Amino acid sequence: MSHAAYGFWTMALAGNLALEYQLGLCPLLALSRRYEVAQDMAFVTLVVVPLLAVAGYAVQAGVLAPLELAAWQLPAWVLVFFLVLRLLELTVLRWLPRLHEQYAVFLPMFRINCLVLGAALLAVEKFDGFFAAVLGGLGMAAGYALVLLMLAALRERLALAETPAAFRGAPITVITLGLMSLGWQGLKGVF
Repeated sequence: MSHAAYGFWTMALAGNLALEYQLGLCPLLALSRRYEVAQDMAFVTLVVVPLLAVAGYAVQAGVLAPLELAAWQLPAWVLVFFLVLRLLELTVLRWLPRLHEQYAVFLPMFRINCLVLGAALLAVEKFDGFFAAVLGGLGMAAGYALVLLMLAALRERLALAETPAAFRGAPITVITLGLMSLGWQGLKGVF
């Protein structure tokens, strides 16, 4: 298996952004109440996170590293992320207005989000080369989307189950997420 494909599977399963690095927990907990909303967020994540991870890698490898401007990494990324997301939003608005109506509410969440910044940082840190960063970004997004959809499905099932009053709502969700994280840790030896 090539290094790039290995990076995809590692980031999707063993190095999951939510369960391994605890990134993006706010949208994960807030948007996993209903499966339909989680599906929409998963789709937007699959588009935006790889795009911004690659943008962060390109800025780092193409501008900041050659000019030795490592101290400007975070401000440069925030500026590039704002520009890329605005360009994406305007493109979708222009060419796919129905898609914009459905998914535009999720784009502001990605403007300055620990999930996006962490994905860009991991893309720079873990991957050598543009293609590896693209596959790694896709892997990060796929893993996060998988966890989001699994948690949403479990939360809908738990809402119908009889749980003790002290565990209803947020406590059972955090316990479920912790158990998912423990189960996910078993994949570390595989990848």
